[in-house]
Amino acid sequence: MTNSTSNIQPNSGPVSTKQSKIKRNEVLNRITVASMLVFAGLVLIAETMGLLPQIEGASAWDWIFLGVGGLLLLDSLIRILMVDHAEPGLWRLIIGIILLGIGIGPIFNVHLTENWWPIILIVLGLSALARGIRRW
Repeated sequence: MTNSTSNIQPNSGPVSTKQSKIKRNEVLNRITVASMLVFAGLVLIAETMGLLPQIEGASAWDWIFLGVGGLLLLDSLIRILMVDHAEPGLWRLIIGIILLGIGIGPIFNVHLTENWWPIILIVLGLSALARGIRRW
């Protein structure tokens, strides 16, 4: 007769901090991507039902760009402020700014082409400042 407890693995100890950050990073990635898909679906349904605000020159895709850009910026802000999460990716921040700018243009009749570089520099500077404060 064999001992049934021989298949049980001993506890390998507490999960390391690096593994914990990777798990939290994966969860945040999944939440962000799922939120983007849900937002895009809601915007497309609203357009089909005629519930999307009718702004001259703005399409459903402009609203989607605005929302997805905002979600990417929110994701970056969470990663910057929360020490438990992995370092925020600079590309995620830049893509969020670009998508937000694409969506803002037609919806709010704002032309950011003249002001792109100062806005990008300000956001990148604030990101670097927040990372420095985070590590401090």
